[in-house]
Order: sequence, then C-alpha cells, then structure tokens
Amino acid sequence: MTIKKLLPLTFAFIAIGTALASTPAYSATLDARTTPPDRGMLQLGALFVFDSDTTFSASGSNLGLGTTIDFEEDLDGDSAITTPTLEFYYRFTDHHRIELGAFQLERKGSQVLNRSFTFKDRTFSTSNQVDSRIQNNIYKLAYGYSFYHLDKVELAISAGLTVLDYEVELVSAVGGITEAASTTAPMPVFGLEWTIRLHHA
Repeated sequence: MTIKKLLPLTFAFIAIGTALASTPAYSATLDARTTPPDRGMLQLGALFVFDSDTTFSASGSNLGLGTTIDFEEDLDGDSAITTPTLEFYYRFTDHHRIELGAFQLERKGSQVLNRSFTFKDRTFSTSNQVDSRIQNNIYKLAYGYSFYHLDKVELAISAGLTVLDYEVELVSAVGGITEAASTTAPMPVFGLEWTIRLHHA
C-alpha cells in the first residue's frame, strides 16, 4: 500500500504528567541546582488532530496498480479526531534518558461513491455505499540528552525511531465486500524539549 499524502495535519496537544522522584543516591552526586529533580516521567495526554488531508492507493496481484483515493473527499472520512497519548521516560544517569511513547489514530468514513475506483483486487463502483476505516498505530523509542538543567528549567534533545503501523479497510454495502491493506514503516524522529517546572520540592 502506498500512502500518497498525510498533509496538512494540524494538531494540538495537552498532557498531564507524573514525575518519578529521584532517589537519594541519584541526587547526591551533583548540586541541587544542576541535578534533574525527577528520575522519570509518566505522561498521559490528548492529541487533537484537525484539517487532515489523506490520499492512498493499494495495488493488487490481479488488477495491478490501484486508484489514488482521497479519504476525505471520496469516502467522506473524518478530518478531525481526538485521541489519548501515553509517553514515558526514565533517566539512567543525570544527563541521559530513554523515551517511550504510543498513540493510536482511528478515522472512519461512509459515502455513496460518486466515482469508481480500484483498491487492491476489488473495484468499488459508482453509487455503491462504502464504509471506510483508517487506523494508525504509532510507537516511539528515543534517546534523550539533557544538556542544561536547573531546579525548574531543563533543555534536552532527543533522537530515535518512530514505527508507523498503517491500515486501511473498505467495506461495500453491495455484496458485503471487504478489502484491507496495511503497511509498517519506521521513521527517524528528532526532538528539542524545553521544560519549566512550576513547583519544585
């Protein structure tokens, strides 16, 4: 399956995190103003996606190259979604940490087709009712380096890998025809983080 476009993808993000306190052995090595006040962080948030624009195609073994399909226009697919996110990091030294993250995006659509198209080895004809679903499972594994930290301010950079598990399913109301395609793609991820702690024990 070929994902032609997933842009523009506009989003907002909010999060609530719980810090994992530093142990005495960990914090005693440096002055309090230069030691990160937490050993780790577990963060639950929400991702608000809006104004998405997605096109895709899937080739079949019998019909060959598939039609490029516009999810929002051809299938009346969701262009906005709210989904929970989960992120975690753990410091194994004062400056170095491992970061993990995961979230899922699932969008649906339902439309009487105004044009015919081919998806894998199925042809979905004009005037047929087609229900659709796109599901993205996204997992992140990264290394983070905290190069500047005071008691309430921290600057860090990170680099790692994001794995995108992408699945598209189309279901025709005529004959109950179901066709699905999926792909998994690793992508590099880089980050710059600026953290301000409003309260510090």
